[in-house]
Amino acid sequence: MKTRLFFGYDFETSNLLRHGGKPIEVAAVLVDIKTGEEIAHFQQYMYLEPGEKMGEEALETHGKTKAWLKKNGVSRKKAFGRIWHWLKKNGVSITTKPEHAGQLIQVGQNIALFDSIFLKEWAKEAGYEKPFMNVFTRRYYDTMYVAQFINDVYIKAYGYGAHLFKVPETGHPSPSLEHQAIVLGEDVTKAHGALWDARTAMKCHLQHIATHADILTRADTNWTENKNIADPAATEGVYCPHCAAWMSSDTSFHQKYSCIMCANT
Repeated sequence: MKTRLFFGYDFETSNLLRHGGKPIEVAAVLVDIKTGEEIAHFQQYMYLEPGEKMGEEALETHGKTKAWLKKNGVSRKKAFGRIWHWLKKNGVSITTKPEHAGQLIQVGQNIALFDSIFLKEWAKEAGYEKPFMNVFTRRYYDTMYVAQFINDVYIKAYGYGAHLFKVPETGHPSPSLEHQAIVLGEDVTKAHGALWDARTAMKCHLQHIATHADILTRADTNWTENKNIADPAATEGVYCPHCAAWMSSDTSFHQKYSCIMCANT
């Protein structure tokens, strides 16, 4: 049986992908599934090529200018080579062979519709999409959607106000990484640095599965056994175990269009 590890990661980018965004920082942590211990971490800045622009909102978020990245970063291809060798150094075999498939399980905040797309595009740009993406399971855990799922379960069971993850000033539900981190007692002043985000998302993930395993397992089991049978706690729909989105009992639209992982399963 192959050894599997959690691969927690995060990208900081120049803009949204659909607006021509490119990764400007990547960080990752490898974590032992059984012990929850971090095995190794990786972090790298990448400069933008001539003609590639830094979006204003992105700059406000991470504060890294093109000039700073040119001085402190490397090319995207070189950065990809470094993470490739980092993974191999830590025992991950990167090939297209079936026996090397699914060694890593992706974990992160908002990876379903953001970071996982940048990860694949980065590998494709470097020319190694197939062997690189082969090492990941099709299954991953997006802490944003899982936090929303947990909030929804508490609200359905106990009423509005019972949710765990919330905006401190208003009490409104919020699945943001910062608001999950506050529940864990983490320092959120370093939020939106890729390594902090990757590590904190991993901590949140480990806490979610330790504290709410009964909820998450129940939703996962019902989806796996019969995609048209609703969660017994709420017969009008079902939770997707990939992104934890709430759906009606007709899951065909979600499977085909809304959840990347469902579409690839």
